Amino acid sequence: MSYSSEPDFRSLRDFGNLTSPDPDGFYGPFGGAFIPEMLHPNVEELRRCYLDIIESAEFQTEFRALLKD
Repeated sequence: MSYSSEPDFRSLRDFGNLTSPDPDGFYGPFGGAFIPEMLHPNVEELRRCYLDIIESAEFQTEFRALLKD
């Protein structure tokens, strides 16, 4: 058995894009988010709520004020 000091990055191609999810929310062939399974419903609820308010003027005003403080 021989070992190489050089990493074999060719095998990483099999995993797809691991830096951002695809349209179905999957990272690479194994899918899912990098969070414990039991937290997934809570994270999904947080994501939906965030997407609901992110464009609102009230949220943007408060967000910008918090960034200044």
